[in-house]
This record gives sequence, structure tokens and C-alpha cells, in this order.
Amino acid sequence: MKYVLFAVLAVAAIVLLMTLIGMTLPAGHTASRKARFRQTPQALFSVISGSGEWRRSLQQVEALPSVNGRERWKEIDRRGSGITYELVESTPPLRRVTRIADDALPYAGTWTIELAPAPGGATISVTERGEVKNPIFRVISKFFTGHYQSIDLYLGDLGTRFDEQLTIE
Repeated sequence: MKYVLFAVLAVAAIVLLMTLIGMTLPAGHTASRKARFRQTPQALFSVISGSGEWRRSLQQVEALPSVNGRERWKEIDRRGSGITYELVESTPPLRRVTRIADDALPYAGTWTIELAPAPGGATISVTERGEVKNPIFRVISKFFTGHYQSIDLYLGDLGTRFDEQLTIE
């Protein structure tokens, strides 16, 4: 019984410590990455604004009715969890801004994707402006998963889609 009590107290202490550390971290963050492709901005934009089947982390993408004239969709990951997004801005083939459209989640934010012609192809920059509302999730995001993980996975999957080896900056 003494060991069970010790284990419970240890877990409670870890949760308390993570909460205290998380409360000292800013809720907002900005993370940005850039990669170069041998594709045109038009080819890249066509894929990133399409169905999303090229992304390994997604099981499916469901189209949803527009709200206030903004296109919306739900991305369902391999575990079956879904997040609703909306298109904030689209300037083909140079810029696309999306936003998490579910205020009930413990995080929020936008992704700005900018494409630019470059010799032999194009560059793509992805900037995440995020907010992690829960202090424990802030600690996990900052120190364990990192703010860049989703962007790196996205750009890596895009590179795989075009059969390109990328250097992500």
C-alpha cells in the first residue's frame, strides 16, 4: 500500500510541476520552416489545396458546409481524431492561410503557407502562429513534441508526394 501511495504522490507532483512550468510559458508561439522543391508554385499549390490524401498522418478529409463564406473541412487523423479547419485566405499560387475552427480544443492557431518561384522550382514557407491554452500541453508542446513537428511532417510528406529529398530550413 505504501508503494501505491508513493506512486500516486509522485504522479501528482509531476503534474503539479508541469502545470507550474506551463503557467510560466507564453501561450502563443510562432514556428516557421522553409523548403525548396523542383516543382512550380502552381504544382505545389494544387496539391496543398487539394484533398490531402498525400499526408501520411491523415485517414481522411471531410468537406463541411461553408460558414460566413469560408470553406471548412475536417481532417481525421490515423487514430480517428478530427480537427475542423477553415480557409482564411487563398491567393493561388502564392499564399494560403488556414485556421483551426474548433474553439473547444486546448490549442488554436493559423498556418500561413507562402510559395515563391525559385531557380529550378519553388520555395515553400510554412508559418504556424499557435496558442496552447492548457499549461500542461504547453510543456509537452515546448519540450517534448516541439512546435516544429507538424510543419516538418507536412513538408516531409509533400516532399514524398513529389519524390523529392528535402532540406528543411
